[in-house]
Amino acid sequence: MTVDDGPAGRSEVRTLARRALRFEAGIWLSLYRWIARRPRVRADAHAFGYAKAVEPVIWVFIVVSAIEVVVAHLLLPWPVVRAILLILGLWGLTWMVGMLASVKVNVHELSRDGVRARYGSNVDVLIPWTAVASVRPQRYDLPSSRAVQLSDGPGGAVLSIGVSSQTNVRIALRSPVTVALPKGEQTIVELRCYADDARQFVA
Repeated sequence: MTVDDGPAGRSEVRTLARRALRFEAGIWLSLYRWIARRPRVRADAHAFGYAKAVEPVIWVFIVVSAIEVVVAHLLLPWPVVRAILLILGLWGLTWMVGMLASVKVNVHELSRDGVRARYGSNVDVLIPWTAVASVRPQRYDLPSSRAVQLSDGPGGAVLSIGVSSQTNVRIALRSPVTVALPKGEQTIVELRCYADDARQFVA
């Protein structure tokens, strides 16, 4: 991707930088919440997780990274290089634990305000009950592994917040709703998300 040198290009760079900083801050805040056992859910709301499908994959990356840190520290003969790689390795390892924490503590939420669907610390979509026409368990396979995907539906845009390239809850809306996404606002007519217990979520 190329970025123009003019005002538009600089604005795009600033936007990307702000988005990256918010993501990074969310990772570390999620790690704090996980350690403190304070999931991101209101006291009067029902929480539903979605991390079971992706958690084993993240743990594999964490374990492999931990092994790499130890191996690099033992094999490299240069103390300065070893120290630098150890610091970077421990930072990366902690960051990945924070990534796991972000999908564990930022759960879906059902409250008096409506349905709040999340993924990690940077995807948080609220659909008020007045806009909900129907909710049912229905699996969809997504074309890519990206968490947030938009597609065209019969009446407008369909927002999918997927886990492991799938969703299993379909929320049809009475009328279009504008929601905030990491890349900006989007008007949707349907929301699809993933819950570990889709039937209980719908019930």
